[in-house]
Amino acid sequence: SKASPFALLGIWYESKSDAKRAEGCYQKALSLDASHPVAGRGLQRLIELKDLVPHCKKAIEQNSPVNGWAWQALGQSKAVNEGDDSTAVICFQQALRCRDIQNPS
Repeated sequence: SKASPFALLGIWYESKSDAKRAEGCYQKALSLDASHPVAGRGLQRLIELKDLVPHCKKAIEQNSPVNGWAWQALGQSKAVNEGDDSTAVICFQQALRCRDIQNPS
């Protein structure tokens, strides 16, 4: 996909301790493919959960088999930030059904 080069560049910048450029690359990748798992997980490492939620919602709308990262982050947000454990459980169950969580390779 067109998002993959940006996601990989984000990984490279992250390995060079340039979090600002890495974040920009991950965000660009997600703007091209909202459910891109490498970009989603990369951004998850760099920004706060509350700032990640809008990206997660866009990824979930894609109904992709590799958006487990988004369901997982949304579940964490529901449990920790909102105290909505029932919805968090549903999000975590959805994450477990996704291909990138079951077999991340």
